[in-house]
Amino acid sequence: MKLKRLIRAEMYGLRGWFGRTIIASAAISVLIFCALHWGVNAFLAHRYASRNLIEKRTQSLIVDLQNYITEHDIGTDNLKDLEDWKMRQPVVMLQFFQGDSWIYSSADPDGLYALPVEIPSDNDTKLYPLTLRDAEVQALVYADFSFQHYTLAMIVEGCLCFLIFIVLFIRSTSELITYILRLTNDVQILEGGDLNYEVSVQGNNELTDLANSMNSMRCAFLAQVRQEAELQEANRRLITEMSHDLRTPLTSLLLYTEILRSGRYSGEEQLKEYLNKIDAKAQQMKLLSDNLFEYSLDRDSRRANESTGQEMEPVLRRHVEDAVTYLTANGFSVETMLEWRACHITINRDSAFRISDNICSNVVKYAEKSAPVIISTVYTDRYAGISVLNTLSPQRKGRSGTRIGLDSIRAMMKEMNGICNVEQTDTSFEITVLFEMC
Repeated sequence: MKLKRLIRAEMYGLRGWFGRTIIASAAISVLIFCALHWGVNAFLAHRYASRNLIEKRTQSLIVDLQNYITEHDIGTDNLKDLEDWKMRQPVVMLQFFQGDSWIYSSADPDGLYALPVEIPSDNDTKLYPLTLRDAEVQALVYADFSFQHYTLAMIVEGCLCFLIFIVLFIRSTSELITYILRLTNDVQILEGGDLNYEVSVQGNNELTDLANSMNSMRCAFLAQVRQEAELQEANRRLITEMSHDLRTPLTSLLLYTEILRSGRYSGEEQLKEYLNKIDAKAQQMKLLSDNLFEYSLDRDSRRANESTGQEMEPVLRRHVEDAVTYLTANGFSVETMLEWRACHITINRDSAFRISDNICSNVVKYAEKSAPVIISTVYTDRYAGISVLNTLSPQRKGRSGTRIGLDSIRAMMKEMNGICNVEQTDTSFEITVLFEMC
């Protein structure tokens, strides 16, 4: 498996791609070089196949040589000084003859080697007269006038083909370079904090793997950021709901203590009743404060686990009676239409207190005191619960609250697999909480 991955990386990776690109560019360049070289050589061979051109170039060379001899006072005693002239010429070899004797050869200016001493007699050989300082000589010239052009042509061909190779390679890599620049831009966008921006994925090589890894890292980091934001929002919502739910029983507690302080109770029995309610609200506040940190650790599972099946009448009757007492103490008239059926409901004791307090708090804030508050039982095929209907106060119509209480009621009912229905018109407000039967 590791060998397969290595082979795949070599074939489809950047190294393999670069290798194939270099080989292809070099092959094309070599083919172009060969074609140019063949064409230029054919042209030069055709051009220098003309005897007239060779003769003309040779005559020009002899004239230049005669001028050099005259200018530098060359004689038979200093023929070696011709080496300076020869070095400035193309590939050329000179032989001087005086009479029938050989006196100088540029191939052996010092006369170290045995050279032919007779003048060539073939028809293709032509001798050119030259005047030295002290003698008349005949010159035999062997010159390759095309050598310079062949050399220059090869240099130009090589440079041109190398330029073609560079152009082909850059053109082949332009898409890769563009993709690298795009990845650079994508990284800069991610550095700017836009984690929703998706990194471009292109091709099938190491850069593609890098882009996929960057996207995976981006998604993981984005999920972590979202999770942290959700946790922060959950903690903020929990603290807000708990603060709101603590305020409601605190208001009740202050109301009951004010009743006792002003002596607005009849007899010892009602006094004990208010004291019991004060104690119950204090215990409820203590329980809410104790659960604040526990719920922040594992809020959803803890509440779901604490929901148990209980008989409907004993549980809800207590909350109805507390609501009636609280609302009556606040100046409301309450009408009850209760039908207690024999059934069990799934309910959380702590959440039930909070739901009851939030409903009563909303009634006190927004209900009209001159109209009765109607509390009734509600039953469906699978659910049973309580409905609270009140008339909206004219002074508070259109007033929008924080809705923290309603949101908290909905959340708690959902955690108990229950339902919270709210119906509101221009004059009335009704909330129904239904608990699942079990």
